[in-house]
Amino acid sequence: MTIRTREPSVPTHLPPSRLFLDDVQEIVAILKELAETEPGEAGVSVTFSVGNQDCDDIADLRRIMQRNRPVEIQVANDKNYTWMDIRLTGSLWKSSGYAGENAWSAYHKLETIFKDESAAGLPRLYVGTPGRRRPCGVT
Repeated sequence: MTIRTREPSVPTHLPPSRLFLDDVQEIVAILKELAETEPGEAGVSVTFSVGNQDCDDIADLRRIMQRNRPVEIQVANDKNYTWMDIRLTGSLWKSSGYAGENAWSAYHKLETIFKDESAAGLPRLYVGTPGRRRPCGVT
């Protein structure tokens, strides 16, 4: 009998956090960077979903936000995808088709955003501008 050590899988859960539009932009940048590590033939697409509405521009996200609704972000190319579901109770992140070190790197970058924001003790999702700190969306 041989005992082998498995590489640990990348965690999928992130803590509840107070996020602003610039945080969402940073999350999208991290997910796009991950998608570009394993490029497909088509470009990278970004889709935001709130309830039954989708958009592909972060400016439109503010228009479709609703109170107490999860926000989904999907970044994909024709080979791979990464997806994040941001909720009041915490966030879930999944990816498929990316090398372990690339996925771990993306997770640590995402973790930094969520830890920085949750450290303030304000577990709410705001999709607003940081200067105004006005809630817009899930509160």
